[in-house]
Order: sequence, then C-alpha cells, then structure tokens
Amino acid sequence: MSEYWDVYCRTCGKQFGEFDARAQLGIKDANHRQDMICALIRLAPAFIAFNAALRVEPLAEIGVTYGYADRSLNLRWFEEHAGHERVARNEYGNCIDECADYFTCPACKHRKRCRREKEHAGEHSEERDPR
Repeated sequence: MSEYWDVYCRTCGKQFGEFDARAQLGIKDANHRQDMICALIRLAPAFIAFNAALRVEPLAEIGVTYGYADRSLNLRWFEEHAGHERVARNEYGNCIDECADYFTCPACKHRKRCRREKEHAGEHSEERDPR
C-alpha cells in the first residue's frame, strides 16, 4: 500500500507538495519517504537562509534538488512558513508524531483516527494534545 509523505504546516494548515504533480513545493515521489521529509524539515532553517542569500546575490541557476530523480525544491515555501510548526504528514492526513490508531467515538459512534501524541496515556481522541 502506498504512503506518500509531505511537509505540513500545522500553524496555517498548508502542505508543501499536495501529493501530486501540481505540487506547490515540488515534493513528488515521496512514497514511504518519511525519512526524507523529516530531513527537509530539519534543514528548513538552512533553506530559509539560503533563499535569503539568493535575493542579495541573484543566481538564477542555483537551486536545490532531492531524491533519485533530481527533483527541484521550492525554497520559498519554507521561508513563507518560517517560525511555523512544520511536521511530516502522510497522504491519509496522519502526522508522524500522532498516535493515528483508529477508535470509535463514544459520542457519534463513528470510526476516527487518534490525533494525540504517540504512546499517549488515556483514551484516544481526535483532538491534539495541548502544547
């Protein structure tokens, strides 16, 4: 089963690549590549600084690529989301730091995914743990 990953901004609810060819940020072919997505998130401060430096010294031929297909990466997205909470999220809407177990909601009896932190104590919930 596929599991495409992307960078997600929890602060404003926007994704980097949207999992398809219309990718805003450029991320494609990230099937089972949560490791790469987490690395991109860790590198965000460097991308932001690099993008700022390119504005001072315009070098149109310089860019960043990733993956086996040398896909280009839109660094402006990281700059637009500087200071925001960025996290790896899969195509099913589950963030890498969430429990994501299914549970039956006691109020509506629907099957839902738990949004609490992994290995949380207590009941599952569709509400995130307070930070």
